[in-house]
Amino acid sequence: MFLDYFKVSPNIPDPNFQTKMAACFDLAAYIPANEKVKIYDGKKENLFLPDHDGEKGQYITLMPSERALVRTCLTFNVPQGYSVRIHPRSGMALKYGLTLANCEGVVDEDYTYETKLIMINTSTDPVRIYDRDRIAQGELVKYEQPRLMEIYTEPSLKSDRIGGFGSTGVS
Repeated sequence: MFLDYFKVSPNIPDPNFQTKMAACFDLAAYIPANEKVKIYDGKKENLFLPDHDGEKGQYITLMPSERALVRTCLTFNVPQGYSVRIHPRSGMALKYGLTLANCEGVVDEDYTYETKLIMINTSTDPVRIYDRDRIAQGELVKYEQPRLMEIYTEPSLKSDRIGGFGSTGVS
C-alpha cells in the first residue's frame, strides 16, 4: 500500500517513520522566513513574520494558550476508503505542552489541498516551533462510512454497565 504525497516546496523533509515498526509517520513544520503565520490569542487573529535564530533557522513563538496554523507543505493523495489521521507527538506534548488544538486532525480522501496543523501551547511558558521541527504524526486509517439511520426506541443495556458518562470510576 502506498500513500502518495506532493511537496508544495522542496525545502521540507519527507514524512517518514522513525522506527521499523512505527504506526505513524512524522510531519514537520514549514515556516518560511518571508511568510506570515496566523497566531490566535482567544478569538483574535494576528499575523507574525517568523523570527530567526542563527543556529536553528526561522521559528515562531507560541505564548501560553496561543494557537497557530502551521503549514506542513504536504498534500496527500489519500487512497479510496482511507483517511489520514493527524495525532500530536507525545514527546512534544509532555516536554513542551505543544499539541494539536483539535486533538486529532482528519485528512479525508477527497481533500486535495495542503495539510495544515492547528497547534496550541498548553504550557505556562512560551514555546518555539522551528522550521522542519517534527511536530505531529500521521496515520493512514481504513474506514467504512456507515449509513445513518434514526431509530425511535432508546437502545437497551448491552452489559452490566449502570450509569452514563464517567460511571465506571477512576481506577
